[in-house]
Amino acid sequence: MSCSRARKITAARITKINSRAAASTATLEHYCQDLNGWPRSWLGLEKDVPPGEQLVACFRPLLEFLAPSELSPTTIQKHVDNTWGLGRRVHPRSECQPGFEKEACGSGPVRTDRVTRSTRDTAFKRVLKAMLPGSALKIEGPSGSLTLHDDVTRTAVFLAGGIGITPFRSIVFDAAKRKLPHQIFLFYSIRRPDDAPFLDELQGLAKANPNYKLVASMTEMAKSQQSWKARLG
Repeated sequence: MSCSRARKITAARITKINSRAAASTATLEHYCQDLNGWPRSWLGLEKDVPPGEQLVACFRPLLEFLAPSELSPTTIQKHVDNTWGLGRRVHPRSECQPGFEKEACGSGPVRTDRVTRSTRDTAFKRVLKAMLPGSALKIEGPSGSLTLHDDVTRTAVFLAGGIGITPFRSIVFDAAKRKLPHQIFLFYSIRRPDDAPFLDELQGLAKANPNYKLVASMTEMAKSQQSWKARLG
């Protein structure tokens, strides 16, 4: 084989490899447009960003391998979401996120995770209560990156209902604590103010953060023992 032909073959192979790499990156962006923003979604303090960037560097080859694979888009998205969740669990944060209580100041990133549970009686809770110890459960979720995006020019609009307000509470309190400039609108629908989780806190935050607006509405005020002079329906 002549040297010129060998050079042509080598160049063709390099071009093909580069084309595959470009296609892989483009496909990954379809499933994860905010990959470079993951470190900030995990952080407690600004100094936690570099370790998060190291985690992303480790995760990127796996994600770039998954993105163009023959798996279904739904399965690929679940793997991407689970990878973000893994990063959040293993990433060392210097400070607890809003909604967490610091238990050991100065002794490391110890935190108590807040678990929110609705007290309203439902068929789901009655079934759980009747289950015997040791019963098998299959649990899925939560899915997705429940964090505020980095683009401050994009208005954030959140829709929440009932106990589903929990992750959005964390987001808006985190934005207020870090004095983020994002414009945030939180639409919150609940049956009545008697059993509206975090309603007082969310209303109070609206007074403290001019970039945040709460739009709460009640759907069953006829059954309420408290007054409500805002939105209905």
